[in-house]
Amino acid sequence: MTNSPIFDYLFAKYKELHANGQGETDEGCLLFMEMMHYAPPEYLAVANQVAEEMNLIPEPDSYTDDGTPLISLEALAKRHRLSMNEAGDMVERFMADRESLGLSNAGIVKDATNIHRKQ
Repeated sequence: MTNSPIFDYLFAKYKELHANGQGETDEGCLLFMEMMHYAPPEYLAVANQVAEEMNLIPEPDSYTDDGTPLISLEALAKRHRLSMNEAGDMVERFMADRESLGLSNAGIVKDATNIHRKQ
């Protein structure tokens, strides 16, 4: 696995924060988000597998016109035992954090016009 120097740097910084008990702070969460953006595909595959094993990500329950699978806000709220408002706030905060880091929010669909529910 070949890592980018950016990923290696961010990973080292995150490990340092985590070792100091600061991995769950706002700084730690932002650093983790940025680190994952630069993670090599092999690292992302393992992270996704762990997230699935921990049951963190609900199954896609809808799709776009081109067949792209989507997870509804309702499914996200249910999985994490949040109200719809809390889940909406969480997604908005996630998007704002990504934007503050200069990362794309592509893939987050807010217009339900072309979303189809699985039957």
